[in-house]
Amino acid sequence: MVKTFQFLQKIGVKRENIRFRQHLLNEMAHYACDCWDAEIFTSYGWVECVGHADRACYDLQQHMEHSKTDLQMARKLENPYTKQVLVEKFEKGLMGKELKKDCQLAIK
Repeated sequence: MVKTFQFLQKIGVKRENIRFRQHLLNEMAHYACDCWDAEIFTSYGWVECVGHADRACYDLQQHMEHSKTDLQMARKLENPYTKQVLVEKFEKGLMGKELKKDCQLAIK
């Protein structure tokens, strides 16, 4: 998405006329885990110009299913390691109430 943002600016789109919008769950394609659109503000309003979809392993799964061929690959590491990862859990309802007033400022 950063590369898309940089490209759009490089071809002359002003920074303030570029935004990224995340798809709602009911807007996403069946194969996508997450999806974002790069939108450009034009005389028609905000227009989608680039779509970024996290397809995860959807394509590989489809190829394996239809070709009946295992296309997975594994590589054994000489020195496996364990990594602890912190996963944040947001209380969206509370955040929405707290940040709602700021959203109106961003729209103007």
